Amino acid sequence: MESQVRGGTRWKRFAVVMVPSVAAAACVGVGLAQGALAASFSVSGQEFKVSADHLHGDGFAQYGGIDSGYTSTDGKTKTVRPVAISSFDTAEITKMCQSVKTEIPS
Repeated sequence: MESQVRGGTRWKRFAVVMVPSVAAAACVGVGLAQGALAASFSVSGQEFKVSADHLHGDGFAQYGGIDSGYTSTDGKTKTVRPVAISSFDTAEITKMCQSVKTEIPS
C-alpha cells in the first residue's frame, strides 16, 4: 500500500502566521518613521542612537568612507576608522537627538 503525498500550500495557515508578522513589522516601521522609537546603529563596533521628530530630505545618498583621528589626547598617535557618510541635497530635520557611548583615552 502506497502512502499518498499531500502537496500544496495551506493558505489559511499561511495567512494566520503572516498577517500578525507583517502587522508587527509595519508598526515598528511606522514607529521609527514617526520618531516614537529610536533607531540604534553600530559603526566600527560603537553603537549610537539617532531619533528625530521630523525628517524630510531630497537627494539622499549614503556610502562608506575612512576617517582618521587621534587615539590619545597628546596628539601623537593617529588611527583610521571606517565611517558611514550620509548626505542630502536639501533636508529639514526637527528635534534631532544623537548619542554615542565612547571611551575617552587617557
